[in-house]
Amino acid sequence: MLIGIAKENREKTEKRVLLLPQFVQRLVKDGHTVRVEKDAGRKLELTNKEYKKAGAIISSKKDVYSSGIVLRIRIPSLDELDLMKKNSILICMVHKDTHPAMVAEFKKRGINVIELNEIKNGDGERLVEAFGISGSEGIKTGFKLFEKLYKKTPKSVVIMGYGNLAVPAIQTACKLGASVTVLGRKQTSKENIDKHLKNAEIIINATLRKPREIGKYLITKEQLVLLNKKSLVLDFSADPISCIETCRPTNLDKPYYSVNINGRRIYHMCIYSLPGLAPLKCSKRYSEQVIPFVRLIANLGLQKAIQRSLPLKRALISIL
Repeated sequence: MLIGIAKENREKTEKRVLLLPQFVQRLVKDGHTVRVEKDAGRKLELTNKEYKKAGAIISSKKDVYSSGIVLRIRIPSLDELDLMKKNSILICMVHKDTHPAMVAEFKKRGINVIELNEIKNGDGERLVEAFGISGSEGIKTGFKLFEKLYKKTPKSVVIMGYGNLAVPAIQTACKLGASVTVLGRKQTSKENIDKHLKNAEIIINATLRKPREIGKYLITKEQLVLLNKKSLVLDFSADPISCIETCRPTNLDKPYYSVNINGRRIYHMCIYSLPGLAPLKCSKRYSEQVIPFVRLIANLGLQKAIQRSLPLKRALISIL
């Protein structure tokens, strides 16, 4: 099988790559040809020479996207999809509930897609994830931003959510000396949120939003004026439509923005790709999680692979 590993290019400061050289080596040992886009690992200080030593062929973007299997973390652009062949396989994060237009493009072009974020076990738990990295690094980055803006360390934090993303965020905030209030799903009535917003310095959204809940705000623009005058809004579940009215996805290049509410400037950080804050750690984690599924598809073909693996079958967006 011809396998292409694409360079992550959605943001200038993005440094990650889906497969590190030692994992590429496993595919080569299986007898597959692996094309790695030139300088894909450069920002991680991984040279083209290291990938060549692992057995890969350093290739152009065009050659990588013309492979039978194309691997990357973030969803590709339309121009990149144009380079792919019909019936080829794309393996990447999609989040199809909030990107229906891209799903339509996959089908239009006849591209089979394995949605990494939908590879789950029988209990519905994601098998390719970096929640710990997201929660921990998101808090650290948020605290640094708060200190940059206000020349003080935040002490009062309110976090909505108590799942895989929220727990490491809570633990990290506590380690950094903050007093943390946690609001679970049953504690998110307007009255309760208002009570806890009063004088809080940081409010964090780390909720898991179901498709039917998208667009239903837990916190409106007007409620944010209850926050401390020195405050910051963090959204760790930055879908295109957040449960906080004023939130919109930001990126690694431009992580924060401000909103003027009744004459007050309230800062927001809503980084969509939080794991990118720890690029090497994230790349290693994704490599370890993804390689068994890539090998299964490459060794057996897509049809047999989804018959063998229920998690892969569940994650398939396909024209089969």
